[in-house]
Amino acid sequence: GGGSQGGGSLGGGTLVCSRDGERAWSAALTSPAVLLAGSAGAGWCAAACEDGSVVLLTAAGRRAAPPIHAVAAAAALHASPGGESLLLVGAEGEVAAEWHG
Repeated sequence: GGGSQGGGSLGGGTLVCSRDGERAWSAALTSPAVLLAGSAGAGWCAAACEDGSVVLLTAAGRRAAPPIHAVAAAAALHASPGGESLLLVGAEGEVAAEWHG
């Protein structure tokens, strides 16, 4: 499982991943996370942040790519079951997709 702890809208946040109740890793974010999605099979997760960025992280908590700035405010974030793609829907109906497959 995983979770998000935020520092409010003026600061950053920390994404924390735990396994079996033990902290596995944490990653600093420049803005608090508002949505999370991921693919355990593909070994990555994504956090959509208040500032409109999407951060991709590996299963070890390392950044998989530079942050993506595709929408102003995220409304939905979905990872495909096999981890081939990430779908981001903005609050104003924008749609962005990122493929890893």
